[in-house]
Amino acid sequence: MYNYKTLHKLINNGLCYAYMDINNSTISLDIDTRKYYDDNSDFHYIEFSENVIQFPLGENLFNFLSLPDETLCFLQNLSGENSGQWDGLHANDEEQEYLASLECIYLYILYYSFCRYTLSLPYRTSLINIKKEFDFALNFCCNTSFLPELSALSALEKYYIYNELYNDNYLTNIKKIERNGFVFLESNTPVHELNMLERMDCSNEKYRHYNGQEPIIDKPSLSPKVISELKKLNVSTTVRYQYDNLHGYLMEELYALIQLNVQVKKCGRCHKYFIPKGKYATEYCDRVLPGEKFSCKKLAAKQTRKAKVDSTPILQEYQRAYKRMYARVTAKKISQKDFKEWSDNASHERDRIIATYGSTPSIDIIASFKNYLGNR
Repeated sequence: MYNYKTLHKLINNGLCYAYMDINNSTISLDIDTRKYYDDNSDFHYIEFSENVIQFPLGENLFNFLSLPDETLCFLQNLSGENSGQWDGLHANDEEQEYLASLECIYLYILYYSFCRYTLSLPYRTSLINIKKEFDFALNFCCNTSFLPELSALSALEKYYIYNELYNDNYLTNIKKIERNGFVFLESNTPVHELNMLERMDCSNEKYRHYNGQEPIIDKPSLSPKVISELKKLNVSTTVRYQYDNLHGYLMEELYALIQLNVQVKKCGRCHKYFIPKGKYATEYCDRVLPGEKFSCKKLAAKQTRKAKVDSTPILQEYQRAYKRMYARVTAKKISQKDFKEWSDNASHERDRIIATYGSTPSIDIIASFKNYLGNR
């Protein structure tokens, strides 16, 4: 769950901007802010965007798609009941905790804004229908097991087919979407002399009667000192986006996943989508769910291991002996060296007995291994 102090910083500055770093597969939410500095004659400032929160690409899309329909219905009704009541305040109360617990930052920033009503819209843009359409589009393009016959195609190639076939799915069809991108030019390097230059706009007394009918094309007056200072500028350009609806934010994530040819799976334990890491096959994610100590992947491995042990008498006997010997080394009744020597020998014998038992199962084999381990 996101920290209230961090969320308040987002909300308190109006609707924030989202920025996607494709190279690092991250999304951040930024706010407009100022950095003040003193040049020994006066205080000046430079405007820039401050990163407030950052999360992995796909996280908020996956979290939204995992929300039960009952939760979406409740949120839609809640948004409708309070659609005209937001007064700009962002209280740390039960309502705030509930919105944060949904773990979809887009729902949060839209609810605590004058765009709250968009979360209560019925019919085609209801939260449930948004979920249905994005879930289908994500699977169509990024889940190879969804349409195995198209598994040889890239996500972008499948998305091209999707756009041609599902022309009326206008929330996820790139041909129907208006993207709200804004170009930001920023410099985090204070240039003192820049604030001493005459502004070439109506704030300048020279252009006091400027009516905006023609452009101002006078050259600025630049002294050698100013030119020297301007050479210290370190300017960057970024494109940030801002929407007054949920599907705009979700589409930015979906389209980025498609462009990066990301493949997704649904976790067999928590049932949330995830992006598999590495080349090995896995059906479980690395999330640690509330109340758990281990990730879904580790818990699934433990469960598989337990099922295997429960179904194999040789492993059951080995586990009994291992726990007994581990307790002895923990109690310092035997040394770490002796425990390792026992473990190496016992595991080698275990593997040999499993192979023998697998080809010719027999009670005598189990009894012999049990006697070897010293089990009663």
